[in-house]
Amino acid sequence: MSACGNSSPGRTISQGPGAPDAVRLPDVLVSTLDGTAVSLPSLADGTPLLINYWYAACPPCKEEMPALAALAREFSGRVTFIGINPQDDAATAQRVATERGTTYRQLLDSTQRSVDALRLTGFPTTVLVSRFGTVVETFRKSFTEDQLRDLINRAMLS
Repeated sequence: MSACGNSSPGRTISQGPGAPDAVRLPDVLVSTLDGTAVSLPSLADGTPLLINYWYAACPPCKEEMPALAALAREFSGRVTFIGINPQDDAATAQRVATERGTTYRQLLDSTQRSVDALRLTGFPTTVLVSRFGTVVETFRKSFTEDQLRDLINRAMLS
């Protein structure tokens, strides 16, 4: 999958963290940039989690990265930010993340297991996860810093 841009309606899932049909993060492995396997559910460590799926050749993905970086600093200690790249190799992912000013953790999903399990259909996609490890909302669109801040405050910290 390499769809990029805002051709879809955006929001794809919306549910509260305690909803009876709440979807938990799928139990699949992603990897660190050095190749160490990490369980996707282990990323939700009791703190709300924002996972941004992106790849290097996606202009909207790269455009929103500085806003994500600024918000990761602003919400430090209250929301954990993770970038997951399902398309590029580790060197490319690290280079682009550094160029775009991100300091939050970057992971790879070269098998696209998490992409498939979450039924993601394009990039960028942002997945908001409650402190309980349940998916709160999934958005397939890029955001401005103000839009993301509002989204985080409404969906995860209210």
